[in-house]
Amino acid sequence: MATLDDPTRIPQPSEVSQWPTVQRYGLIGGLVFIIYGLIANFLGWNQPGSTGGMLNMVISIALFVGLMVVAIRQHRDEELAGFIPFGRAFSVSFFTGLLATVISSIFQFIYVKFIDPGFIERMKETTLETYEKMGMSEEQIEQSMEMLDKMYTPGMMVFWAVIGAAVVCAIVALIVAAIMKRNPPMEA
Repeated sequence: MATLDDPTRIPQPSEVSQWPTVQRYGLIGGLVFIIYGLIANFLGWNQPGSTGGMLNMVISIALFVGLMVVAIRQHRDEELAGFIPFGRAFSVSFFTGLLATVISSIFQFIYVKFIDPGFIERMKETTLETYEKMGMSEEQIEQSMEMLDKMYTPGMMVFWAVIGAAVVCAIVALIVAAIMKRNPPMEA
């Protein structure tokens, strides 16, 4: 209430919870990633070796960065009077990205397990074709495909998506937080 009584007072981050922002934008991001994933799947951009694979990666990272920027900006400008320290900016962006990834990964699991169970087989076929085009020997292809059989299960795909996303979230959140942080002026 003190902030409302004194509009010039800058709230301390410890006085304002980041979790409503993280939850709101994590949910929105998860839904955006699900919709984009369906579009990318429809266009064939998510197949290994596809020509749209690189474009898919660039668009995914842009969506990730955009989600983090919007979450930090909202928390900073609307809840912290225009100021946010690096640590809070990192935390908001990291957890927002991670929540969005977990939500979209759960959908991915449901999609490959129940909605389109042939998805994994198509990925394996595309990967096999890519290996053959690369000129790999039959023995190399066989070894690689055995490893892919262990990796290309719905559960393992979700597991590695979340692990990979946590690493990417941390790296991107560090960069975005460093750019978006805004410390309050020093009091004289």
